[in-house]
Amino acid sequence: MLTYHSKECILINNVMDYQTCCLLFLVTVAFLLVQNIYLRQNQIKIEHTAIQDSPRREITTHLSSTILNERREESENKHRYNLINISTTQIAKPLQTHVRTGRSLPVGCMIFNGRLGNLMFKYAFLHVMSKTKNLYPILPDDFELARYFTLPVYESQEQNSRRAECNTIAQEAAQEAERWSCSYDDKFLKMSSNKKVYFLGYFQSWKYWIKHEDEIRKIFTFNTEIEEEANENLSNILNEMGFRDSSTGVVVGIHSRRGDYLSKPAMDYGYITPNETYYLNAMRYFREKFPTKRIFFIAASNDIDWLRQKLNKEENVFFLQENQPFMDMAILALCDHVIMSSGTFGWWAGWMTKGIVVYYKHIFVPKSYFSHAFRGGDISDFIYPGWVGMT
Repeated sequence: MLTYHSKECILINNVMDYQTCCLLFLVTVAFLLVQNIYLRQNQIKIEHTAIQDSPRREITTHLSSTILNERREESENKHRYNLINISTTQIAKPLQTHVRTGRSLPVGCMIFNGRLGNLMFKYAFLHVMSKTKNLYPILPDDFELARYFTLPVYESQEQNSRRAECNTIAQEAAQEAERWSCSYDDKFLKMSSNKKVYFLGYFQSWKYWIKHEDEIRKIFTFNTEIEEEANENLSNILNEMGFRDSSTGVVVGIHSRRGDYLSKPAMDYGYITPNETYYLNAMRYFREKFPTKRIFFIAASNDIDWLRQKLNKEENVFFLQENQPFMDMAILALCDHVIMSSGTFGWWAGWMTKGIVVYYKHIFVPKSYFSHAFRGGDISDFIYPGWVGMT
């Protein structure tokens, strides 16, 4: 670095004129100013680069940590799920426990009314419609199905904050109502995506979610506590009845829906519940279907005394009683096959078995109000493919 000393200028004045000395002084000062500016710019550039790199390093470190944590959690989850071993049936692994945030998605709403079977049809519909139409499904607070099944966990605070949107769009023209409660309505398939909507109906058709059936089966897997209790109950029952193993015996569940279906309003509407002849015919069907095996029947009903009276002469029948509905369904779902009656409870129990399901052919009174729930009186959208109709 060059420096300038005033003494040198004084000495130079002895041999040089005053103008030459001043010129040399000005040139030296100018050089020093340019040099300082250059050094300052380099320092600013270095500081700016450090400022930019610092958050980038922090972000990179954060992402690396997040990825490692996610992989660690995934590994732990796989290990935890592998520890669950239920011998009676093959239970699918639960879905991921959390779903993506819905803050940027339009809401999908509906009224969740009815009993267990109705709620299952409604949820299956809303889940698939939300997935295919890019909606954020809004569920009731303390949703009943979440107590029994491995549903995806929606962030509760976000659910609470966005339920008000359902109240708003219920008053708007954003409602989509089904035309048949027990038949497939293709207008929902044609519905626009990314559009808030309030669904009105029961949506009791397997066709709405058949392309996502494996996912629905994973969702409608009873939680571990219920599954273990159901397995223990069924094991105790079969031991008491003398059941040995599947090589010598077949377990068939029976569900009889009566109770409210026998009320005058329900009968006037067109609901039908089977009589004892149907159950006896269905039991005979399984005995003839498996002639070399012993058939064990596990019966559930909301009128168990009536069913016990009608089937009291039949062999190897156990009557479930004093159970919660979800426990009856969990036990029936563990059977090999099911005889269902009317309604959706027996429908889901039969579907869960993946076995033979016998259903009552006369679901509704002809030309009744209830008959209009089936498009053109056709029950094929409601009855799952391959099930056996009987009277």
